[in-house]
Formats: sequence, structure tokens, C-alpha cells
Amino acid sequence: MRTFVLLLPILLAGCATNATDPNIPSNVVLSAPGAYNEQYIESVKFDLGTSYKQSNPAKCIALAVNDNEHTLTDSSNSFVGAYTGNYYNIEKSRQVGGGQSLLYSDETSAIAKGNTKGTYTFGLVPITKIVSFKVEVNATPENGFIKFTDVQAAQESTGAANNTGFGKAGAWHGAKPVFVYSLLNKVSDDIKSCMSGS
Repeated sequence: MRTFVLLLPILLAGCATNATDPNIPSNVVLSAPGAYNEQYIESVKFDLGTSYKQSNPAKCIALAVNDNEHTLTDSSNSFVGAYTGNYYNIEKSRQVGGGQSLLYSDETSAIAKGNTKGTYTFGLVPITKIVSFKVEVNATPENGFIKFTDVQAAQESTGAANNTGFGKAGAWHGAKPVFVYSLLNKVSDDIKSCMSGS
């Protein structure tokens, strides 16, 4: 029962307000406000610069982008026995992700799907968030960029609440958009590092 008590505020935090987090960096494009003023991350674009040595980005995407398989869990079917008074923790799980990463490549560009994950602390509770995305790398000298689209997020474990899996990455504070951004920034840095030959 303790898991439910601890995780309930986490789930409610995202519902408390839909105000867009003011700390979202300027290279993030948000969706138009929805019916309840909620916005989502549409894309994140990083400048690749002109100092890269690797002209074909497919190799760097292969090294830096992974579409790893992850397990999403919850214990929403758990219950307290009517006669025994015992708590029966029934954990559900399902696999997400995995498979081919690279979707397209030519001499100067590549597109892949992938995911990454990280952990932050809510109060005293560590929360692991998985972020999936599509990433395009363009290595033309006049327009070098790394662009993330189809950004979605899922909580690895939701305790007593049903784990609904991936959904659009929200831009309000409770959805942790700056944390999502930091995970994408790390993938971008890894691609840049490979492209620069370092």
C-alpha cells in the first residue's frame, strides 16, 4: 500500500496545472495549446555546427542512438484480501521498444528511431522515465542540424496506478519537460561527439 501512497502525488502532479514550464529552452517547438491549455513537445532542434569531420551521419547514429527494449510495470491489479486482510502485490509488465534503429540514410543525412531513459527524484521517490523519439541528422555544410520529433515519454513503473505507456511528452512542469530535454540533449551531444571525431 505504501507504493500507492508514494506514487499518487506523482501522477496528480501532472494534472494539477497545465501551465507551460517557463524553463523550456528556446530550441524546443511546442504544439498549439489544447482544450485545457496543455502543450506538448513537437520537436527539439540542435545546431550541428560546421566543425564535424564525419560527413556521413549514419555511422554516428548507429553508435549513439539505441532503440532498446524496456519493461513497463504497474501493480494496479493488486488487492487486499477481504478475509485475510493481506495485501497481494500483483505486478503487470509488458515490453516496449526494440528493433531496427536506422530508418533512412544517404551521403549527408540519416533518420532513426530510438529511446533513452533517466531517473529523477520526486520527494524521496526515484522515478525512471523512458523517452522515445525519431531523430534526423543533416550534415550538409550550409545546414547542419540534429532534430528530434515524435517525442514521447513513459514512466517505467507507476505503482498502483495503471501504466498506460508512452504518450506525447508534455510541456507543463509536472511532465518534466526540462528533464526530457536533458535526455535528448545527451543523445545530441553523443552524435556531435562522433561527428567531430572526438
